[in-house]
Amino acid sequence: MLTLGFLLVMVVPCSSMSIAYTGLAKGNIELATVAVALSFVLSIGAVPLWMMLFASQYQVVVPIKDMLMSILTVLIAPMILGYLTRLALVRWLGEKRFQQLQPLFPSLSLIGLYAIVFLIFFAKATMIVDKWVLVLELILPNALFIGITLAVLTWLNRRLKLSYGDHMAVVFASTGKNNRTAIAIATMAFSPLVAIPAAIMPIFQILFLVFYLKMANWVRRYFERRNKTGGDG
Repeated sequence: MLTLGFLLVMVVPCSSMSIAYTGLAKGNIELATVAVALSFVLSIGAVPLWMMLFASQYQVVVPIKDMLMSILTVLIAPMILGYLTRLALVRWLGEKRFQQLQPLFPSLSLIGLYAIVFLIFFAKATMIVDKWVLVLELILPNALFIGITLAVLTWLNRRLKLSYGDHMAVVFASTGKNNRTAIAIATMAFSPLVAIPAAIMPIFQILFLVFYLKMANWVRRYFERRNKTGGDG
């Protein structure tokens, strides 16, 4: 179940926070927004397909119906309701007052994530203590996945002659996983045990992405040097 949870984290769509990271790095925000929206739409079919392929290696039956319902519940429904809610608030408050409220939304989202993580660990505290070695073993693949993805994409995007702005949009969208979605799918379609890797992942994801953000000036020079010289070195 823990292995299945780790695989689930790898196939969920990218986090909307990747747009914020792209903006802080002065990357292509429009491309990042399109990538996030596209990953959410494609996840309806992609997540169940990948999970079926991965789970078959561990003789685990994937409840496709439950997974599809969870994806519609935690991804598609919030997108539609969020859009309708925004229209209603803008009509009720006006565009100016709505813009003043926007800084509150990320905080509310973060509080919701903390509450979900708390409930998962609260419900499975005994199991985590009993299986603490197995839980610690998840740290290495989590860190390796993020680190290798950042390194490979930096090299590959440079080879593909992407601009610095486009690269930042692609790298953050590819690396920043929507852990809240993975937690929700795991608890609705499987069990809280499957959600543990997704609850651990943010620790490393935030550290690595902030570190990469701090390297933005070096990454910019790396891509600009490629564009000037036309070489691959």
